[in-house]
Amino acid sequence: MPALVEFIDVSCYGEDGRALFGNVSLTLNAGDNLAVAAPMASGKSLLLRLMAGLAKPDKGTVMVLGKDTSLQGADETRGIRARMGMIFKDTVLISNLKVIENVLLPLLYHSELSYAECMDRARELLGLIGFRGDEWGLPGGLPIYTKKLITVARALAMGPEILLCENLMDGLMDEEKKTAASVILGYLSSGGRLLVSTTTDESDLALLRPERVIRIQDGRLVG
Repeated sequence: MPALVEFIDVSCYGEDGRALFGNVSLTLNAGDNLAVAAPMASGKSLLLRLMAGLAKPDKGTVMVLGKDTSLQGADETRGIRARMGMIFKDTVLISNLKVIENVLLPLLYHSELSYAECMDRARELLGLIGFRGDEWGLPGGLPIYTKKLITVARALAMGPEILLCENLMDGLMDEEKKTAASVILGYLSSGGRLLVSTTTDESDLALLRPERVIRIQDGRLVG
């Protein structure tokens, strides 16, 4: 089975010509739980965006699900992203859609399930995250913790092979962090999947329980 994500001698440069990443090689397989622990503005976001095909390397190759992301057309890129769950730090719920409609959205657009089956799946995911509010309410007034968990439910809707979580624990209290970690680790435990999480807080690693931790130092991945 090919690696789910592979970086082959990847380099990325800023506008000033400075190397953000230099000659990075990384292989991630199904079942891996990787955490990237590094401060803000260190390149964690770029690393995830390269994995998601939202950024392209200046040199080298990024392979995702066996495909070179630099060579994919729009349709192929959409197909790959449908097999990924992505939670970036600026991920937000759609404010004019109800809670359950936010979770339904990827199912309606990317699955072949009937509307009733999509609804069942969305309600199952809301139950998984412990949502006890009004599923037909708008999300605007919900606390940040609840909104984050709903974005997790939406990211898991398609049963993705790869889940990317950028700073998911930021802004959460200790008990809320435990719940969020439990949900994403439960996703990983079903097998054949890859979890990549980033954090700025080393204490979050105890909850994320990664098998591997890497840090970013001077444009290099260490660990």
